[in-house]
Amino acid sequence: MAKRTSIFVLAAAAAVAASAAAAQTSTFANQNMAADQVEDIQDDIEDAAERDNFTFGNTGRQVGSWGSVSLRLTDSDVAQGNDTTDLGIGANYGWYDGVNGQEINLAYAYGETNGIEDKNTLTAGYDYTRDINQKLFGYGSLDIAYDNLATGTSVRRDALIGFGVGYRVIEDAQTDWAVKAGPGYRYIEFGNDNEETEIAYMVESNYAYAFSEDVTLTNDTTLIGSDSDTRVVNDLAVAVGLNDSLALRTSYTSEYGGEDLGSLDKVENLLGVSVVYNF
Repeated sequence: MAKRTSIFVLAAAAAVAASAAAAQTSTFANQNMAADQVEDIQDDIEDAAERDNFTFGNTGRQVGSWGSVSLRLTDSDVAQGNDTTDLGIGANYGWYDGVNGQEINLAYAYGETNGIEDKNTLTAGYDYTRDINQKLFGYGSLDIAYDNLATGTSVRRDALIGFGVGYRVIEDAQTDWAVKAGPGYRYIEFGNDNEETEIAYMVESNYAYAFSEDVTLTNDTTLIGSDSDTRVVNDLAVAVGLNDSLALRTSYTSEYGGEDLGSLDKVENLLGVSVVYNF
C-alpha cells in the first residue's frame, strides 16, 4: 500500500499581454535553466514550470507586462520503502515597450528522501529581445544555476551569457516559425572548487501551428555546445484551451548529449502533462 499526496498551485499575475503559445526549451547545463525549470514545474509538475506565454522574439506581445508563479509539492510515504518530499517553486516576469522585450525567470527545487536532503538547486535567467524589423530580431541572455549539494567533479555553479540574431521564417494566422543563433561565454565551478571558462554557441528553432483557436502544436529544437559537451533537445507539444483561462498541455521531450555532434547519444525522454491557468 502507498499513500501519495500531491498539491499543485499555479497563479498568473500582472499578465497584460496575450502571446503565441510556442514553447522554447533550451538546455546546456545552465542555458535557460531557470526558464526550463519554470517549464518543468508545470510540465511534469515536479521541480520546474512551463512558460506557456511564449513568443518568437517579441512576436505577438502587446505593450505591457505579464507574470506567473507556480508551486509544486509532493509527498510520498511508501510502506517498506522510501519517504520522499519534493518542492518546486517557479516564477517569471516580463515586459515589452513596443520594441524591447525583457523577461526574468527564477526557479527553486528542494527534495528529501527519508529525511535526508538530496536536492537543493536555484536557477535564474534574464532574456532580452529587440525587434530590428518585422522579420529580424536580436537577443541577449544570461543564465545562472547553483547546486548546493554538488561535490567532486559535479557542477556547483554554471553561468552562461549569450547573444545573437533571430529570423522569423513564417509568421501568419496559423503558423509561426523562427530560428536564432549566436555565440556565448560559459563559466563553470565544480564541487571540488575547480573552475573552467570557455566559448559556447547556440542554434534554436521554434515552430508553432494552430489547428484552431483552442488547439496548438509546437516543436522546438535547441543545439548548444562548447568544448565541454554538446546538447540537442527537442520538445514536441500540443496545447488545448479548455476555456478562456485554463489550458492543458501535453509534451514529449527528447535530449541528446555527447562530447561533440558526432558522438551524441540519447540522454533522456520525458512525457509531461501540465495544467496552466492564465488571467
